[in-house]
Parts: sequence; C-alpha cells; structure tokens
Amino acid sequence: MKQTSKLKTLFHSVIFAYIYLMIALVIPTNYSVTAPNKSRSTNTMVSIEGKNQTPHLKSVSVLTMSRITGFARMLYEMNPQFEVEPLQYAESVLSPYENHLRGIIQKEASFEQSLITAYTFAHETNASITIDYDLIGMIIDFRSPEYNTLKIGDIITDIDDNNFTDYETMGMYFILNEGDFKLDVLRDDKHLEITINKTNDAIFRFYPKYQINQASPQYSLPGMDTNLTGPSAGMMYTLSIYFALIDYDAINVDIVGTGTIRYNHEIGPIGGLVQKIYGAQKEGIKHFLVPAVHYDEVKNLSHLINIYPVATIEEAIEVITNEILN
Repeated sequence: MKQTSKLKTLFHSVIFAYIYLMIALVIPTNYSVTAPNKSRSTNTMVSIEGKNQTPHLKSVSVLTMSRITGFARMLYEMNPQFEVEPLQYAESVLSPYENHLRGIIQKEASFEQSLITAYTFAHETNASITIDYDLIGMIIDFRSPEYNTLKIGDIITDIDDNNFTDYETMGMYFILNEGDFKLDVLRDDKHLEITINKTNDAIFRFYPKYQINQASPQYSLPGMDTNLTGPSAGMMYTLSIYFALIDYDAINVDIVGTGTIRYNHEIGPIGGLVQKIYGAQKEGIKHFLVPAVHYDEVKNLSHLINIYPVATIEEAIEVITNEILN
C-alpha cells in the first residue's frame, strides 16, 4: 500500500513537472525581447541621382520577438545583451497587422523628414539643390482603442476648419484641447469628416505627412522595398543624403548611429540602444552617434565603442566633420 502511495505521489509530481515545463516551453507570455542585429549602409536605403554616397554611414537595427515563452524569457534575462520587458501598450491592444502598419508609417515618415531636412540644409550651401513639399497633415501612428472610428494610417488633414499650414501648430492644437473635434480625414484616397470627443486621458501618436512635389537632384528610396521598419534610422538617412548632396567625400571610416529626425531638426529618442551598440561593436565599428537624451543610459558602454551624444542634426554634422574625421 505504501509503495502504491509513493508511486502515485511520484506520478503526480512528474505530471506537474511536465505540465509546468510545457507551459514554460509553449505558452506565450506578455513579454518581448530585443536582441542585437546587424548594421546597414544608408546608401542602400536612399539614393541621390548623380551623387556618390559613402557606404561608411550606417544605421543599425534590432531583432524583436513578442510574446516569448516563459522558458525563453528566463534564458534571455541571463544575457545582458538582450532586453526583456513587458509588451508595450500599443503591441498589446493592436492587431499584428496594425503593428506592422505602424512600422511602415514610421519608416515613410522618417524618409520624408530626412529628405526635407537634408535638402534644406544643402540648399544653404548650393542654391541649385532644392526641394518643394506640402504638409498633408498628421498621420495616425497610434490611437487609444476607444477611438476606433479613426484607423492607424488615417491622415488628419484639418481640425475644426483651422486650415493649418504647419505640423507643430496643428499638433499642439490637438494635444492641448479637449472635447469635440471635427476632423477632416484622408483614408484610402477618400476624404471623410469624423467627429470625436477627446478626453484628457486619450492617447494619440502622430507623424507629419508630407507630399514631396519636386526635388533637385532627384532621389529614389530602395529602402521602402526592404522589410526594415521603424523611424530610428532617420538621423543617419539625413546625414547620408546631406553629405551626398554637398559632395562631401572625406568620410573614410565606418560611422553608425541611431535616432529619429524631427521636424525641428532634433534627434529624437529610440528603443533598443544597448542592443544596437552591442551589434555595432561585434562588427568592429568604432564610432556610434546616439540621441543625447539617451546618453546616460549607455555611457557605461563607452569602453566597447566611441559614443557621441548629439541633440540636433547640426550637432551630428559637426561631430562627424570636426571630431571623428580629425
């Protein structure tokens, strides 16, 4: 009888361990992991007609896996090169398609802002370099689920018949006010009028949406056909375009960087910076430009790679020409 009881106890223990192991190995969690990835020359993503673009300016990406298993989470947390964190709010409330669409929206916005910024700067050096563009409006990158009359990718072209002509004024009007808004929305090339009641706790995220009418010299965007998404290469795209436009050919060392480019020329925050530094360091790259707002997070990694904090695109140009290349 005692032998039977022991066998039952052992059997139950084995079953419990098996179930626990299956849960750990198979059942997804609400955690994601960010891992180092490779760098990529920016001249493979954006090309300027008739200009030689250096292959030495590089962006760097990360690999992200969502809803990892408990066992995978345990393994990744043992390695400081990986970052494990709870799913971001957007990841948890949007569909996989919507999250994928957000990445494409961010990449398109990054290219548009990079082109406008680089051509505008280069025009100051050479008046024959020109770009003509119009603000279409604010493209929705995220909105709280309760505002589902608006879709990810909708472009708000006007608010309350104000006829806005610049992104900052339009964005601040939306952010600072509450209550009923009459929105002119462009969706699938159709104009809609949508009314929402915006509350104080509403969460929205936008990017400026531009129509580039003309640029001289002309450009092409082979990067739109790649599977890379997100906005974090904006700074490096801008630098690559700018240096090509002004025929600056002195860059002879690999320089990698990450950071969004904003409408006011600021270098904006990004994610996965630690993993990007590890990825660049593994490739033997010596110079890394980071958004100044993130420098305190990674300055302890300066023994791996030379880290340069920059707050604006002007600072990034200055660091490359007067520090790295001197």
